[in-house]
Amino acid sequence: MIAYRAFRACLLAALCVLNVSAWSQQPPPRIPTSERRALLTLYASTQGASWTVRTNWLGAAGSECQWYGVVCNGGGDAVNVVSLPNNNLTGPLPDELNALTHLGIFDVSNNRLIGPIPALTGLAELGNFNVAGNQLTGSIPSLYGLAQLRNFIASDNRLTGAIPNLTGTPLISFFHVANNQLTGAIPALDGLTHLSGFNVGGNQLTGDVPSVPVPTGLQAGRSTLCPNYLNHTADAAWNAATGQSPWYANCPIAPQAGLWWNPAESGSGYGLDFRHGVLVVTVYSYTESGPPIWYLASGPVIDNVFTATLDKYQGGQCISCAYRPTAPNGNDGTISIFFTSPTKATMILPGGRNFPIVPQDF
Repeated sequence: MIAYRAFRACLLAALCVLNVSAWSQQPPPRIPTSERRALLTLYASTQGASWTVRTNWLGAAGSECQWYGVVCNGGGDAVNVVSLPNNNLTGPLPDELNALTHLGIFDVSNNRLIGPIPALTGLAELGNFNVAGNQLTGSIPSLYGLAQLRNFIASDNRLTGAIPNLTGTPLISFFHVANNQLTGAIPALDGLTHLSGFNVGGNQLTGDVPSVPVPTGLQAGRSTLCPNYLNHTADAAWNAATGQSPWYANCPIAPQAGLWWNPAESGSGYGLDFRHGVLVVTVYSYTESGPPIWYLASGPVIDNVFTATLDKYQGGQCISCAYRPTAPNGNDGTISIFFTSPTKATMILPGGRNFPIVPQDF
């Protein structure tokens, strides 16, 4: 009996050793193949061989969580962080980033990235996105549905187009896209009560500013709306958010496009078209002897003042004739327009005559 018990104990011990040995030989957890492929594509697309630091990159499958700038979750089977700021990344960001479905932080700021920001719709857990200080072009992709997004930073690039709808990012706290080439109106901020900083200065935005969220989380002095070409309307809430009163003190005036005139001088008019800081002025006038003549002046509006040469043209298209290009015919001097609001200005014509002009209301 004693011998049997000893044999049984020995057998159980052997089985335990075998089980422990088998368990210890299980492969370590790995990130999905799609996530590894996304990391490898990022490396190739941004010339990883020239990165300042690239420790462990391109290692064997299962080593990705030890690659420089990559952080995985506790189980080691999903990428949570890609952080490669100031690391000499050069080239475009690949579309494959969407495969990093558990990504919470993506920071590639202050590199030499070009091309567009890829679609972010697959990054359901994205909380912080930072691509500031690159040379990115194209429009800001849709952020709708990124329910965990708190910080979106894409300042100091070359982005164009409109600011996307932000109401699909209910937790967003800091939105920073200053110093790009964005156009159009600022979208509504309704419901974004977590928003603490909103920086869109240094673009070419137009129209009215939206109402601040109610209740507002915007912190005093942490938002920037200017310079842009926004309508100058009083708003105490934006004064507080920007820390400046009025909030538009550093915003140039955007003249209203259309036909302007001096109501006291019926029969003459001035066509004004303003876009991206450049004003084009067409003057409908007459020569001293009576025949009509037209002028064209164009140039930037600087500190709400427009000054340009008033160029003359002749020999152009007649209504019933075959096309013929207009020929320059010298100029009659300098024209200046001083804007005091989008709908009020003083015009100074060659020779010094000055008078008020306003948009024609019809």
